[in-house]
Amino acid sequence: MAAANNGSNTTRTFTNQFVQPPWRIVLWSVAYSLVLAVAVFGNLIVIWIVLAHKRMRTVTNYFLLNLAFSDASMAAFNTLINFIYAAHGNWYFGESYCKFHNFFPVTAVFSSIYSMSAIAVDRQAGRQAGRQAGRQAGRQAGRQADRQTDRQTDRQTDRQTDQTDRTGQDRTGQDDRTGQDRTGQDRTGQDRTGQDRTATATKVVIVCIWALAVVLAFPLCFYSTIRTLPRRTICYVAWPRPSDDSFMYHIIVTVLVYVLPLVVMGITYTIVGVTLWGGEIPGEASDNYHSQLTAKRKVVKMMIIVVVTFALCWLPYHVYFIVTGLNKALMRWKSIQQVYLSVLWLAMSSTMYNPIIYCCLNSRFRAGFKRAFCWCPFVRVSSYDEQELRNNNTRHRSGHQGSMCTLSRVNTRTNSIKKAVSSCRGNAGVNGDNNGNHGNLQAVAKSNLYSDPDDVADNQFS
Repeated sequence: MAAANNGSNTTRTFTNQFVQPPWRIVLWSVAYSLVLAVAVFGNLIVIWIVLAHKRMRTVTNYFLLNLAFSDASMAAFNTLINFIYAAHGNWYFGESYCKFHNFFPVTAVFSSIYSMSAIAVDRQAGRQAGRQAGRQAGRQAGRQADRQTDRQTDRQTDRQTDQTDRTGQDRTGQDDRTGQDRTGQDRTGQDRTGQDRTATATKVVIVCIWALAVVLAFPLCFYSTIRTLPRRTICYVAWPRPSDDSFMYHIIVTVLVYVLPLVVMGITYTIVGVTLWGGEIPGEASDNYHSQLTAKRKVVKMMIIVVVTFALCWLPYHVYFIVTGLNKALMRWKSIQQVYLSVLWLAMSSTMYNPIIYCCLNSRFRAGFKRAFCWCPFVRVSSYDEQELRNNNTRHRSGHQGSMCTLSRVNTRTNSIKKAVSSCRGNAGVNGDNNGNHGNLQAVAKSNLYSDPDDVADNQFS
């Protein structure tokens, strides 16, 4: 986002009217170096945790990986350079890096906030698909339970009448169980296909995010140049109409990279929050439902903290350029350089907070950070931490795919309800009492309306 700074501060950089004492430069250097170190190493560890542990390769975590890559890249390539140029007013890095320096921050910030937006939209879409799948599966399970109860009653009567018929029914039951096993294998293949589709869809979304980011930031790369003055060199964006174009471009960037995605995330997380905090689900399945609900609420809380942190860090930056664009006389104010260094530091610091948030709120990321720092004498990796990152095939099959693949979610919910139907079969009496079965199935179906076995919700939060 340095481009807007270079474009709107052209007058200040030509005159170089601000000179800082050495002690102030040292303090700012320490502050910016802290951001650089924490952001780069923290986000690299997040990337390692996701890529090195199969259990962490989920839809939401892939978006978090893209977010971590964007933050680490911007911190590495722009934070320190921004500070050096803002503090000294002299560009030391050549014209090629001037173009990259103006181009990449907008690209990285666009990728970051739209990765967060993709997570929010994905969770809302998954919840809607889950509710629809739960209703359909519940109705199918109810009809299947009725048919199965009738068949069990007929078979019991036949067994009491004729031993030969009972033997034939046992063989039929074996065939049915064999067919069910084969059907289960087919469902496993469908789940794997759903996982592949989900991974492909996630990668496509990430590629589209970066492509749109490049398009938005391309004018900065195209118009960026350097100019050599008698005592120094400056890097700036040479807009065809410097005043109007610079201000208009920053307004467009503010809307597309700040206002619009925050509005979208605000709406989606409000809808998700109403669903998660909107009521209780009665029935025998409510114990399992409550455990899932608690995990999902913690997921949403974590993502809201990430979004709010981003919004607070970048708000002063956008306000600064809007105000100085409307009142250019402020650029000659003696303290404006300190104001700019402050808002720039706050904006750049947004790249270092996410790893801290993940470590504090996500037990699996916390276990990953412990493994990364296991060489420290005061860091202890427990058996629980090892189990958190260990691949579990049973949970992995149900928790790996996210809501990018609706078919996979439907299969997951249908399978869970059919398991409940199987248990009802064993409990069905000879008298064909359907009331108990209907009560259990209704509870399971209602629970599955809100059951979302997606990637992050399967993670354990504490």
